[in-house]
Amino acid sequence: MKYILVIIALCLAGTGFGQTAPAPLGTVKDGVYFAQNGYSTTIIELRDGQFRYWFDSDAKIKPQPDYPLSGKYCVKDGTITLPHKDIYQKEWAFLTFDGKATLWRPAALKYWDESKKIDHYGVLFPTNRKPEDIWQRKQ
Repeated sequence: MKYILVIIALCLAGTGFGQTAPAPLGTVKDGVYFAQNGYSTTIIELRDGQFRYWFDSDAKIKPQPDYPLSGKYCVKDGTITLPHKDIYQKEWAFLTFDGKATLWRPAALKYWDESKKIDHYGVLFPTNRKPEDIWQRKQ
């Protein structure tokens, strides 16, 4: 009986440390969001209905635009759209994940649904860093 109580206690304690499922945020939260890995960097800054956007990848197909790209974003049903001709991934879902506001590509949501793992190319996390500092240090 003693061992069963210990196992139950460990299981309950462990649930607080695991990743929680992404959930709708319900509103847009201004700030800087980014993902950076060994192959790409994506940065989105949202301020007062305006966006600034940076993207770099090891797979360069065409000439790169001068970053940051900017404009006014649109919001519908918890998704923001970045309507700019030079942005490939225009739609991002605003979700909470582990208690933080995050931005998710549709493919990242699909990957989560199938694997319960984070897609490190498709989830942008909040930061207090300036986007220009992230962009300078992207290498």
